[in-house]
Amino acid sequence: MRRTLALSTASAALFVLTWPVADAHANDWKKTESRCKDLFKEPTKASITELGTCADTWTTYADVRDLSQAERIQFERAFRHLYDKGDTTMSMVGRSALERLGIAVPVRKAGQAHTTAKAGADAKAKPAGTDANAAPARKKYDPPEASGPKKKEAKKLAEEGIKLNKAKKWTQGAMKLEDAVEKDPRSELAMYNLACTYAQQEDKKEQAFEQLQHLADLDTEVSLDYVRKARVDKDFEPIREEGEFKRITGYARIKLVNSLGGVGKEAVEKIEKLLLKMDHKVAYKADRKDEEKSPLVRFKPHAKAQAGVIAEVLDHPKTRLDAAPESSDFDIEIIWGAEVKRDEKGAAVSVDSRGPEVVDDKVQDARRKQNKALASPDKAIQDVDRTMSTPDRTIQAGKDSAGRAKQTLDKTKKLYEKIKSPTIKGL
Repeated sequence: MRRTLALSTASAALFVLTWPVADAHANDWKKTESRCKDLFKEPTKASITELGTCADTWTTYADVRDLSQAERIQFERAFRHLYDKGDTTMSMVGRSALERLGIAVPVRKAGQAHTTAKAGADAKAKPAGTDANAAPARKKYDPPEASGPKKKEAKKLAEEGIKLNKAKKWTQGAMKLEDAVEKDPRSELAMYNLACTYAQQEDKKEQAFEQLQHLADLDTEVSLDYVRKARVDKDFEPIREEGEFKRITGYARIKLVNSLGGVGKEAVEKIEKLLLKMDHKVAYKADRKDEEKSPLVRFKPHAKAQAGVIAEVLDHPKTRLDAAPESSDFDIEIIWGAEVKRDEKGAAVSVDSRGPEVVDDKVQDARRKQNKALASPDKAIQDVDRTMSTPDRTIQAGKDSAGRAKQTLDKTKKLYEKIKSPTIKGL
């Protein structure tokens, strides 16, 4: 029997998929679960239509709490592939599935995807093995440099716009700043303050996200410093809890827990201080009695990249990464723990770590790591996935895994070069 599966997502009015399953009841996911999970393991080898059907069935009927951490990683990879490579409709299905995992991504613009008809027409011209439904990746914002005079004009306009912003004249300020960006499209000052202006206008939040994304795309020290600054800038208060704002800026509601009592107090104070230097505010601090023997960083899926950075800057090789409970009110939870040696009376004699050092070079290194994650979030997410795939999920294990992968790649390259350049005379 075949039934019609109307998309439950925002694409419902645009597209209807068919799938060979039985009755349209809440157990539909169970009936296709095995087949779909196989597709999700290797999404690049599956057809976009099959992936879309599976993603929509999962979004409609499945319980996200049933996923193991390994499955979360596989599903996220499949849904991102659908979002990136599908046509407009399939991209929307992928986006909805990612949202079920707690991952916010922007609506992809129509110009970024092929229609099914166009993809079919172009398929003949594509080399074998390419996806006919593939869409180009989002083009990074990278406008040409403005001339010297244009930059001066832009700076003057930006300063006028900032004055209007300070007077809460957001509409007039936006006009000045828009002119500034038009004259110098790489002006970090103008773009950031234009984002501030848009954030204060209820119907302009999408434009605010766009300006922040442009700053991240520029990938300069100044532009990325501005992206971090947005996390704590009061002008962005109206949009701070929006998923898109969190995705671009790395903003997260953070809970900091001390599991070691008095012996962990110094470390927790250092962590909070370092986070502030990284433009992260701790939303809530707490103590608990059961001791952790190493730090633990738990995160919601959309905060994965930032959690990886924070785990690394804690400067403890046994720092573990894990998913936060869905019931948590926080994007990231940092639970400080360490190996504590105690005397016969239970008093602490020594502890293997007193937290990260908060000195200039360490702070600068932490900021550089943050900037890399903001400019290349996919790379940061891959690093976390590598750590999560190791048995103990520790930072050190993740680094060891990366090192082994590099060694294997180097050996393969050397072997290839040896075969490519034979030493036997006459070959």
